This record gives sequence, C-alpha cells and structure tokens, in this order.
Amino acid sequence: MPRMSQVQDHARHAVAILIALLLSACSGARLESAAPAASGLGHAGPPPPEANAVDVPAERVPAEKVPVEKVPAEKAPAERGLADETTPAEPEEPAADDAEAPEPPAKEVPCPPLLVGGDDDEPLREPWVPHKPAYYQEDKKDACPPASEKPDGHDSRITDKYIRPEPGNVPTRPQTVLEIGDPFMSPGRISKGICLPTGQVIRPRLLMYGTYRSALQGFNRGRRTRTRSEWVNRLDLFFNLQLSATERVVLGFRPLNEGTKFSGFEFRPRERLIEGFNADITTLFFEGEFGEIFPKSSPRDFKPTDIGFSVGRQPIFTQGGIMINDDLDSFGLTRNSIRPSNTSNVLLSGLVAWNHIDRGFAAREDNGGYLFAVHGEIDTTPRFVELDVAGVNSGTRGFGDALFLGAGVSQRFGKFSSVLRANQSFALDGTTAATGTGTLLTSELSFSPKATDDNVYFNAFGALGQYDSAARRPESGGPLGGIGVQFASAGLGRAAAPINPRARDAVGGALGYQQFFCGGRSNLIFELAGRASLSGADTGIVSGAIQYQRALGGHFVFTCMGFAGWQSRLDDITAGGRLELLIKF
Repeated sequence: MPRMSQVQDHARHAVAILIALLLSACSGARLESAAPAASGLGHAGPPPPEANAVDVPAERVPAEKVPVEKVPAEKAPAERGLADETTPAEPEEPAADDAEAPEPPAKEVPCPPLLVGGDDDEPLREPWVPHKPAYYQEDKKDACPPASEKPDGHDSRITDKYIRPEPGNVPTRPQTVLEIGDPFMSPGRISKGICLPTGQVIRPRLLMYGTYRSALQGFNRGRRTRTRSEWVNRLDLFFNLQLSATERVVLGFRPLNEGTKFSGFEFRPRERLIEGFNADITTLFFEGEFGEIFPKSSPRDFKPTDIGFSVGRQPIFTQGGIMINDDLDSFGLTRNSIRPSNTSNVLLSGLVAWNHIDRGFAAREDNGGYLFAVHGEIDTTPRFVELDVAGVNSGTRGFGDALFLGAGVSQRFGKFSSVLRANQSFALDGTTAATGTGTLLTSELSFSPKATDDNVYFNAFGALGQYDSAARRPESGGPLGGIGVQFASAGLGRAAAPINPRARDAVGGALGYQQFFCGGRSNLIFELAGRASLSGADTGIVSGAIQYQRALGGHFVFTCMGFAGWQSRLDDITAGGRLELLIKF
C-alpha cells in the first residue's frame, strides 16, 4: 500500500500536467513536435513526454521543484530518461511508412557512372566567356599590357606580396577551324558518351588545327657561292579525333612541301616557280592506355595496367632531337609512374620502326630498314636524367647498320639551369653517307638576370669523329640545331642554317641574350656564335645574328631575322635574313 504522502504527490503532479496541457491547447502548441526526438529519427522516436509523466517517482522529481508555469517545451525530452526503472515503458514500433526497406542486391553495371553537367531536363546554361583584358580589346589588340607594379618595393622578378588573380586578364579561347562534339577546353555540360564492351566510356570530338608559314628569305655563303633568295610556304594541317582523355587518333598533312621542296617562287639564282603540292599523309597514329581502355582489369586502379601505347606514323623526338627527330612508321610502349627509392618517377619506353626512316643527310629514305630504340627517364629531386639506346638495321645498300647511345641530365647549379648531353654513334659497316662513328658532347647553360624575365644563354659543343643521328627528317637540319638560332634550320625552304649544323670534328658554341617585352608577347635575341674545325681543313666561322618575334592578336606571329659572319676558308663574309609570318589556327 502506498503511503498517503506519495498519493498526494502523484495527485499534485497529475494536476500540474493537466494544467500544462490546457495551456498548450489554448496557445495552439503541440508538445510532441515542440522538441526533436532524442533518438534523432524524427516521428519514429519515443512517445511524447506526457506518456511517461505519471511514472516519474516523486522522490526523484518533486512536484514543488518543477513549477508548471516554468517548464519549457524544449526540456521535456530530458525528463524521459528519469522514468521508473521498475516499470519501464514499452518501446513503440517505428512507423511503417518511415521504415527503411532492405536494399536489393546491386546489379553489375557494365560501365562506370557517367558524369554529366546536369539532368536531361535541366536547361543548358550559357557558356562561360572570360572577359578580354585591356590589351585584347578590338581597338588596342596589339598594344602591350600595362607594366607590372612593385608595390612592395622589391627588385625581385616575383613579388613577395599576395596578388589576387584577375579573371578579366584571362584571354578568350581562340576558335578552331573545325570543332565537332564537346567544346575543347571550355566549361559547360558534357555529353553522356558511348559505353564500349570493354567498360570504357568515350566521348568522341573532332578538332582541326594547324599552322601556316610564309617567308621571304635570302642568304649568301661568300663570293664563291651563289646567292639564293626565295618566297616559300609551309602548311601543317592536323585532324585530332579525341575519344577520351587518353585515347585519340591524329591525322596530319603537309600539302605545300615534299621533303625540302617547298611551294613558292625562287628569285635567285634563277627565277622559277616551285611546286611542292602533294596529298601525302605525314602523320597518322593512334595512342591510348591499356588501363583506361580495359578499366575492369583494375577496378581500384592499383594494378600496373597503366601502360601507354601508340602505333602508326608518328613524330619521335629523343635526346633533344640529337639522336632521333623524324616521323616514323612505328609501334611504341610506355610504362610510367615507376617509383624506385630515391626517385619521384621513372619512365620506360620501347619503340620499333619499320618504314619512313630518314638517315640524316642521306639523299633518300632507308626503305626496308628497321629501327629499334629504348628510352628511359629518371626524375629525382636535384636532376632529370635521360638514357637512350637505338639500333638501325639498314635495308638500303650503302647505308650500313649502326648503333647509337645517348645520355642527358638536366639540373640547376645555383642560379643556372643546365642541360648536359653525351651521344655516341657506331657505324657497324664502316663510315657511309648515312652514318659514321663519332662522339658529340653538348652543354647548355642559362640564367635570368636579376629583376628581369630575360634569358642569357651559353651553349657549347664538341664533336670527335663523325656523329650522325639514327633518324632525322631532311628539313630539320643537323644534330647541332639546339646550340643556337644560327645553328638551327628554319625548316622552311632551301635556306640552310647560317652555321653548319653537322657534328664532324669541330668545336663551337653560341652566346646569346633574349629580352622579353609586352608581357612576353614579343622578344629580341642577340647572338654571337662560332665554329672551328678539328681536322686539317680550315672551316672556321664567326657570325652574329639578331632575331625579333612579335605576337599579333591571338593567331599571328611575325619573325624578322638577320645574320652576318666571316668564314676563314673563303676569307669572305656570309650574310642573310628572313621575314616570316606564322598563322596558328
């Protein structure tokens, strides 16, 4: 039998609850929704506070300590935890409509989920177009950008003060001649794509782009040679079928030249029209990556399936263009992201070529020959290393087989950037017109003077014997093209480099200063270069050159170059120049 005091306490507590209910009903409040459920499950939680109020023992929560008029609704859930342990409340079953039904077993999806910019019924957004900076305006599109200020007073080229990026200085993307499919390098929605049986999703898009070059040029090698002057043209046209981020097909033509025969007009030594028109395919290859084409082979991308490959007529460039610089019918494999200890990345590539092999200064291609090459790159913290091995099994009589080795390292010495290379060629069948045995050592040093973006460079070379490249297109000049602008072939017309670019028993170099203007839209180069022979014949030459380049708008580049020198063998002056307009589209 409960004591009388307990009965009175229960009665007073019941009266207090009843008065609270009446007050809440008059004010329109709902106690069951005034506070969130303690379980965090909304309406599927425990019953409202009044269901357990009568079970609260008087000795734990005396009625006189809980005035009715001061009980806020948000404190009601806290009282539920004070229920009598001897008479627990029965838990309610969750509502049927809020119960979570078990998920059906997932079905195998042949393709990964497609990432699109919105649903099908979502209206297309207007494409984002960056604002043109001041120096891209129609009335001042060729003007220089405003000179950068140094608010912090430092003389350093890179200011120490944080500068907020300005989207208004981002130029608009130049339009391509032909663009089918998703816009190239442009924001917005992308298509859903096509799911291949392998599981890869491709979104084909076609781009057409290229460059057109037209030049007036002339040169004279001395009084014992003829003066040549000509107007020549070159067109490089490409069609890029982009299937995915790693797979594409590239088709290229050069319809205005055939080898070193460029369409145009020759003024001297005799006036004649030059026709180099052709429809030959100069580039046609497919490249991709096995891990992306077959994503099911490594669903979590942990297996070493990221092996790139390419097949077709493709440009190959090794050792800075010294060993190979040619378009070869070839097949190549590349394994990237190899990380031995003390390196950040190692890349290995293998190549086999079976056609379209140009043997340097030979008059014709090495038809029927084969070229094999292995290329490696090792990227460490202080330096970048390149290692190459190549061999040519000649298919043309008189060319001969050859073996080629090359090593290069790029690094910094204080404020200097340097590239050192050593290349060796072995003529296995004796010295021929296509190859010889020789060693070529090259060094490239450059730095930027304080408080400028300019570039000072000093490049040197030494050739012992006759070094020849494994494969080199005729218009690319010789293996010394990277020494300076006077060793480099323009790749346009019959105008050869001002200084002989062949690597045969000679030493030489180039010292130059490149100054930038208008935020990098124009530059001026002053260069002094020379070459001396190590053999009996005196073929030394000293020459100076000036080259100016200027970007006009977003598609045009104007180049003006002139040179003059003195050669010891003829005891005479050499001179020449070139005016060129390049159009990118």
